[in-house]
Amino acid sequence: MTRETINDLIMRLSNLELNIKNPFGEEISGDWDYEGDAYALEPHIRPLFDNDIEFRFGASKMVIMSDAWDFVLKIPFNGAYEFDDYAFDEAYEENPNVCEDDYFVFEKYSGADSECCWDYCDAEDNKYAKAEEAELEQYFAKTDFLCFSKYGYPIYIQQKCTGCDYDEPRDHATFELAKSKISSRHSGGVCCAEWIADFITCYGEDEFDRLSEFLDTDEDLCSDLHYENVGYTIEGKPIIMDYAGFNS
Repeated sequence: MTRETINDLIMRLSNLELNIKNPFGEEISGDWDYEGDAYALEPHIRPLFDNDIEFRFGASKMVIMSDAWDFVLKIPFNGAYEFDDYAFDEAYEENPNVCEDDYFVFEKYSGADSECCWDYCDAEDNKYAKAEEAELEQYFAKTDFLCFSKYGYPIYIQQKCTGCDYDEPRDHATFELAKSKISSRHSGGVCCAEWIADFITCYGEDEFDRLSEFLDTDEDLCSDLHYENVGYTIEGKPIIMDYAGFNS
């Protein structure tokens, strides 16, 4: 990615009218579903780019990508709506016609390894720094802060990765070894046998054990590495692409 590309992205995204309370904060009204609120951003984001773009959503962030890009953009969610069972039950006893939608309360995310408390993209940046200290950063897709939106909401950038092809045959012995790595662990870690087999083929069993030991040093790192959070570089090398954890 060239410096010209980076500067162009910053120029476009710094004009995006996105702030900490709208659409991912306390001032959201109407649809309580965070994906619904995030989808409402699409008509504002699409005109910023000349290429067709695609949106994907996780529990803690939205991802913007394009076939024309070798990177993805990440925007962290500030929190999510939770249903207040206790308040609803009390209200229902007085009025059975009470509206459930009135009892969804916005809760800020907490527990992220971030000065912002809720920012799981910033948490990835912090986890990557730990991987650098352990000389294992090559196995993590680096997340970098890119710019702030017009009203000060953070936007991040990460190298593009691809998902796992589960139909591709693996060496039987290596695949069985990968499954044994999962069954022998009780504290989490990568739980996709296909990916582990590919990692061992690419880097060796000892290197996977070294990575596993590192993941065990951080509860967040080892707690949320399901098959959607690991993938491959454009060159086809196994990599972890979503590693902030999620415990809110």
